[in-house]
Amino acid sequence: MSRLRQPSLSLASDARAEEEAFDARITFTASGPLGLRVCGRGKELRCLEDGKNLVFSVPLPGITTGIALRDGAMHDLLGTRKFPRVELRVPRPTVSVPKSKGGTNGTTQGTLTLRGKSAPIEVCYEIKRHDDTLAVTGSMRVPVDTWGISLPHHMGFGLKSQVAVKVVFSVFAKSLPSLLY
Repeated sequence: MSRLRQPSLSLASDARAEEEAFDARITFTASGPLGLRVCGRGKELRCLEDGKNLVFSVPLPGITTGIALRDGAMHDLLGTRKFPRVELRVPRPTVSVPKSKGGTNGTTQGTLTLRGKSAPIEVCYEIKRHDDTLAVTGSMRVPVDTWGISLPHHMGFGLKSQVAVKVVFSVFAKSLPSLLY
């Protein structure tokens, strides 16, 4: 397992939009009847702060289920060649960051862009402060039919259109502006 690289993501309103890539633990689970499940993972998360939003993106070619044939079908459904990234924009003021040791959690509305189409989505998050590091967990249930994705069915069985997504990463707390302390 690779060690998480902790970016210096600034939440200051005057921050320049500079994207940074780092390691994360990204997982998704699509489920269906009788215990049918398709799980996948990725490791690369890119982020930037544009003054108004926290912008997170994942390069889709790095997402895998571990089965080459299934990966090919998944990337075809996602249109990875034409749209190589999925992007989540969250308004910066809607995210509560703990000011001291401990944690906070919440739910906010973001905008998810997938296959070139943007739509609102609810994002749940938890942020725990450990000394100079913030451990962040974010999750959402993605109704893929909103983005024109029709999951395959075979012999009457298929995956539900809601896909659970979870992302875990760490960021240096000292990169936050003094108003958050």
